[in-house]
Amino acid sequence: MHNFTSFDLIVVLVYLLGIGALGVYQATKIKSSGDYFAGGRKFSKWLMVMHSLGTGTHADDPVGVTGAAYQHGLSGIWYTFVYLFVTPFYWIVAPFFRRRGS
Repeated sequence: MHNFTSFDLIVVLVYLLGIGALGVYQATKIKSSGDYFAGGRKFSKWLMVMHSLGTGTHADDPVGVTGAAYQHGLSGIWYTFVYLFVTPFYWIVAPFFRRRGS
């Protein structure tokens, strides 16, 4: 049985209030679909690189690759390496996405 304390409740409430406040603040800054989908076209090159990396990687990748390697042997590493072939596509598309008007 878990013993939750009032401190646990306070931490959860502060987190939920903080996330809610951040959401309301960001909602006031969005004026168009370009603001919503492309950050008002103000993304830096570094942020675009991180966006591309985040698009192609997931938290379950280490577990999936480990399971595939266990099941298929060394060739299971291709569960992660397959992303290498689409990476140049993200490099080519990112500047167009960034410059696209709404």
